[in-house]
Amino acid sequence: MTDDNNYSFMAEVNLDDAVEPELLEEGWEGEVRVTEVEASAEKNYLRLALEPQGVENGEFRSIRHLVFYPKLADGAVKVNNKKIAIKNFLKAFGVEQSDLGDGQCLVGSTVPVIVGIEPPSEDGKWPSKNKINRFL
Repeated sequence: MTDDNNYSFMAEVNLDDAVEPELLEEGWEGEVRVTEVEASAEKNYLRLALEPQGVENGEFRSIRHLVFYPKLADGAVKVNNKKIAIKNFLKAFGVEQSDLGDGQCLVGSTVPVIVGIEPPSEDGKWPSKNKINRFL
């Protein structure tokens, strides 16, 4: 269909059969599988890509979830909230804090969750998307 240096293949791609992924319903309860983890020391977070299990994954958006670490600039309440979120996250995955490292140990893991829906951005740049309301 193409050679490595020529993008004319785009003219041959049928875009009419592309299906926009759906959102899981608010309150959906089920398992998600970790497909990717990105650690960012600069931004103080782990970013996970989660695929819902037991549904037609090709028809549903993957869920992005961020786990934020406390920063020096955070106030006491914010630091405590982040610590609680991390503690609950580790408990749900059955991982010890000392074993988490860059989070790659989570890839392939499944965990039960309750899903919510985040509304689109006010500027319309980002559509509605699923979010993790709670790890069970």
